[in-house]
Amino acid sequence: MQPIVRAFAEPDQDAVTALSLRAWAPVFASLEGVLGESGLYSRMHPDWRADQRRAVEEACRAEGMRVWVAELDTAVAGFVAARLDHATAYRADNVVEVCEGGSSKPSMAIIAETQREVDDGKRYSWPIYLAALHGKARCPCYLIVLCPKRRVADWARESIAIGHPGFALTPLVIGPGTGPLVTTTAQAAQAPELAILATLANVTSHDREAMEIVHAALATLENAGHENANMYTDMVLAGLAGAARSILEELVTTGTAEYKFKSDFVLRNQAIGEARGEVRGEAKSVLKILAARGVPVSDEIRERVLSCEDESQLDAWLIKAGTVEVADDLFR
Repeated sequence: MQPIVRAFAEPDQDAVTALSLRAWAPVFASLEGVLGESGLYSRMHPDWRADQRRAVEEACRAEGMRVWVAELDTAVAGFVAARLDHATAYRADNVVEVCEGGSSKPSMAIIAETQREVDDGKRYSWPIYLAALHGKARCPCYLIVLCPKRRVADWARESIAIGHPGFALTPLVIGPGTGPLVTTTAQAAQAPELAILATLANVTSHDREAMEIVHAALATLENAGHENANMYTDMVLAGLAGAARSILEELVTTGTAEYKFKSDFVLRNQAIGEARGEVRGEAKSVLKILAARGVPVSDEIRERVLSCEDESQLDAWLIKAGTVEVADDLFR
């Protein structure tokens, strides 16, 4: 039977939404697997199904959007939504317009780009982004590029020659080589977001002094009840290498003379760490019993056991480890 492609109708909405949720479920499951332990996933996507349902419904009803469905034996089996907009084909993802004194007209506009790798295509699209924003906002416009890697930061700082005399774009880069943006804990308390940005962009080396500065910023936001305080802390911890992360975790737990976390954030993270440690210890016990009994364990089985965070499952494997003749029998 051949599918029929026809225009979307309002009665199709539930079926279209259900298809979208099925398609995106593996994607969000993968994201949770990567970001779950850091705490970022639960903050970024507390209810992805509700967000996705709302996004699909808005897309189907958006002005200028054309939506078609594929129907197979009277059931909706697929859909597509598209809007062709030549005028905004080159448009930056992150734009901030600054309005002052209650005015609705911006006095300044900023394009913020995050660049993790060299991409020569950006040397052609960045000037278009900036020119398009200037034409729309009709105010001074700036391009700021965040580059955590030194090699990428050096590349992004190179002037982009358009060809017309005097018309060249030199991006404003925040990253290694920029120079310290915040140099004291007092400055970090006054401008905490700037201190956090400098840490995430690797503006300075992540030594103890730098960790004390970002700790002051995080503690200031946490103690003020900032809505994104925990997310900022999780982001910084997730982005640090081992030694720097250990220093910051110590500071978060013990504090410094001037700055301490006053909320239950420390207890929350200590509890999470203790629970993970207990689970990992039980997983290692399963492997130790198998090794002591001379039962061979493949890398695949070792990884499966160590990655398991289900305590009841680990308990079952721990009991079986004392009797199985082959490691595969743990899972039967």
